[in-house]
Amino acid sequence: MPFDGNHERRRVLKTIGGLTATAAIAGCSGDGGDGGNGGDTGTDTGGTSTPASESVTYDATMGIVATELNQIPSLTAFRNLLSQATDEQLTGSYRTFRNSQLPMQAMVGGEIDYYALSFGNTVSASLSGSDMRVLGPKTTGTDYQMVVRTDINASNLQELVNGDYTIGVAGLGGLSHVQMAGVLAQEGLTTDVEEAGIQNIGGSSTRTSAVASGEIDATPIHIDQVGRIQSEDAPVEVLFDFREYFPSFINQAITVTQDFLDSEEGQAHVENYMQVMLEANEAATNNFDWLYENAQQLMAEPLDEEEARTSWEFNAETIETWKYEADGFNDESFQNYVEAMEAANVIDSNQVEEIEMDEILVHDYWDAAAENRQTDRWL
Repeated sequence: MPFDGNHERRRVLKTIGGLTATAAIAGCSGDGGDGGNGGDTGTDTGGTSTPASESVTYDATMGIVATELNQIPSLTAFRNLLSQATDEQLTGSYRTFRNSQLPMQAMVGGEIDYYALSFGNTVSASLSGSDMRVLGPKTTGTDYQMVVRTDINASNLQELVNGDYTIGVAGLGGLSHVQMAGVLAQEGLTTDVEEAGIQNIGGSSTRTSAVASGEIDATPIHIDQVGRIQSEDAPVEVLFDFREYFPSFINQAITVTQDFLDSEEGQAHVENYMQVMLEANEAATNNFDWLYENAQQLMAEPLDEEEARTSWEFNAETIETWKYEADGFNDESFQNYVEAMEAANVIDSNQVEEIEMDEILVHDYWDAAAENRQTDRWL
């Protein structure tokens, strides 16, 4: 039944925020550039949300770009598990955007509640004066490999950069460019886009086709796409794996505004969402069938089970994409992203000094969720 009056609404929300974990134990069970990672330009596609029922106390909205396998745990938690854990009093819906900058703009404007994409956009918004708070990683690690055509004369990164070759990325300032610049900086090579031959080609699928056809000479692409074009006998080979340079890296971060956290609705929502998300992360890490079943429900096109399992093994075991332990909120991975942004000339050294990382990164909700999470609750 619907709540009547703001006073009652605030009272119930406060109760939910403090006692939902207990209620759930008692039996309440019941979505860049490169696939959402930042960089491309475009327009908001709108997206749809499921109307909240009359019993809903607060329905928060998250901005997403693409529904990919590595995002299934967080989206399942937001759209399905949260409502089950709170007896449908707190719910989540998402709105789809064309690129990862647009949902950040929407959150700054108060149109959505959660931004769960590129940490770089969170940093940029903070430097512009927005009071952003990162609740923890949504996905971690990097699955990029540097692919080069076999018909060019470049056996290492220095030869690639010093030669007259074209390196494709997904928009200057996007994840592929930022990581590319970070690698160049670590190797002591130029990060100037013109000198290095870096060009904006498009998203990962576009770059994959471009390097296979010879339109470009090299590009960072996702490991599953590397296997795909090699199986098609494309004349390409892997030059290096980005994990060699970034053993700890934040892929996507869950961000809200301080105003949202200051509201009782927001605080209750965050407390509960973070717990079910970490529970979903654990379920995804340890159980392929759970991940695959939810992926089939949320993704627009059916997944090939064998390809999905290969991707799951890589995400769960190789780069540990889905964190759920307290130490999974690793500040070093965020700092590595900032340093790569500086190398890419997205921000300068003065701006790096302005970034109040201790204020932006809020560990309390993640730590509480990691401690209180219920193993196997959703299996």
